[in-house]
Amino acid sequence: MHRSQFQKINRGSRGKPKPEEIKLNIRIYPNPTSNLITISVPDSIQYVFELRDIYIVYVFKRKITKEIDVSTLSNGIYAVKFLVSNKMQYSGKLVIIK
Repeated sequence: MHRSQFQKINRGSRGKPKPEEIKLNIRIYPNPTSNLITISVPDSIQYVFELRDIYIVYVFKRKITKEIDVSTLSNGIYAVKFLVSNKMQYSGKLVIIK
């Protein structure tokens, strides 16, 4: 089944969408993983990537890089968040299996 997505974007005073209004096209793969994850995000915006364990402890909080080594993390499910200007734009989960 094919689904189309449309989003209304309110324009700022200069006619540009505000960062919090931009629909993100984010991919994290492979998921599940054991060693490295690759993050695919649009290059036009500065993102902060958060990865937390089940106890809500930060594992990572940093600006996006294309690959992140997760080989030192324990097996489990981790919460993933992407932030722009300290506002959450995407949340999901990452499964680590070794």
